[in-house]
Amino acid sequence: MKFAHPVYILATLALTFTSCTAEETEPDSKLLGTYDLLYMTLKMNTTITSDTSEGRKKTIYLYDYATQENTGTFTIRPDRIFADSIGYRINTIVKVSDYYNDVAENTQELEMIPPPFEGITMSGTYQLIGEDSLYASSGLISTYNTANPARIGMPYGTRFFWSGDTLTFYHRTDTLQHLDAPGNPRTRRSVALFSTRYLKRK
Repeated sequence: MKFAHPVYILATLALTFTSCTAEETEPDSKLLGTYDLLYMTLKMNTTITSDTSEGRKKTIYLYDYATQENTGTFTIRPDRIFADSIGYRINTIVKVSDYYNDVAENTQELEMIPPPFEGITMSGTYQLIGEDSLYASSGLISTYNTANPARIGMPYGTRFFWSGDTLTFYHRTDTLQHLDAPGNPRTRRSVALFSTRYLKRK
């Protein structure tokens, strides 16, 4: 059984971004340059809860994957960032567990293989916040936006860290939605960690 990509399932994701300091800084020369995309990851827990006169039903979706067949480059200049020809595939299993009044009823694993994502290109201005955070008008890449065309080009913030010549960007989201319907009030909470890893060219 095939399963739709989680970013299509979620109607909205509220970005939680907290920097170490509110002070804007100039670009570090170490950041400037061109990078090859290594891969992106997503770890997400989505819980849909509904309360009825008979009790509480809860369904939990667990996502944990790294993208495959990654292509494209990311460039950081003093005043702009550029993502060029980004592409990747997702081939993973989603674990789905059902609970009734907090008692496990059923668990299944669903295959998730959406069509490949190809040729994603964008750019934008950015600001460094402190020593480990960045906010961009556009151009940042993760499955948060590349898997949802409506989010491509939208601004958001991220944090980053180095490991040798490898640069990793990451950000978290925590969203609660009310999906009220006559006779079936529901809530959906999604907690996610997105990351993107690049290798800097020499």
